[in-house]
Amino acid sequence: MDKLNLLIIFRCVAESGNFASAANQLSLSPSAVSKAIARLENDIGCKLFHRSTRKIALTAGGQSYYDTAVQVIDNLNDCEAELKENNESPAGVLKLNLPVSYGRLYVVPLLQKFSARYPLIHLEISFDDNYRDTIHGRYDISIRSGTLEDKNLFFKKLSPMDFLICGAANTEHSKPTIMTNERLLQQRWIRFRFKQTGRVMPITLMTENGPKPFDPTNNIIVDDGEALAELCAAGLGVTLVSSLKRDNNI
Repeated sequence: MDKLNLLIIFRCVAESGNFASAANQLSLSPSAVSKAIARLENDIGCKLFHRSTRKIALTAGGQSYYDTAVQVIDNLNDCEAELKENNESPAGVLKLNLPVSYGRLYVVPLLQKFSARYPLIHLEISFDDNYRDTIHGRYDISIRSGTLEDKNLFFKKLSPMDFLICGAANTEHSKPTIMTNERLLQQRWIRFRFKQTGRVMPITLMTENGPKPFDPTNNIIVDDGEALAELCAAGLGVTLVSSLKRDNNI
């Protein structure tokens, strides 16, 4: 029997004045109650009750132990009640780790509504395109693209991701007449490198025979999504830009 249960039995005996009454309240046998008190006295090396054939009474040490036991049990009950209340009304610190562009474009616009709905939740948000260990970083939520390899984490798909081939509006790269596979092979490409793996994002072009991997030789390689978009807008080449469709249930 654990110490907390022993304290509960001890408190009930002290307040009821006898083993039989305490046993009835706790749905235990008088023998079980008596053995619990004997074990508690043995554990702490102190006699807790004066016993007679008619009644029991707390010793001086028993009274001191009773006062402490009441405080411990009441504090624990108060803590449990507070936790239950917090579960009904979400509160506390929520730590988020977000990709820079996705976080600013898709998450930040939602935060005002979120904070109005959950005023007791305090947000701590970090923006980072690098892979971060969710557990070691003590993040409650991380948003990333790709495949989840850590089976200890739960995940939900937020945004189906399609890719568009884009070029600057004021350059020949954006003219519809050149958006053919043959002409795309001749263009300079601005490509994205994943920081965590060093891998360059692959390109797949649709052909008459289906999807076909494409590996251009004239490349500018960057590891920042915003820089990629800015270089493309400046006319330095064509690129793949993600097109996200947010789940309406988020």
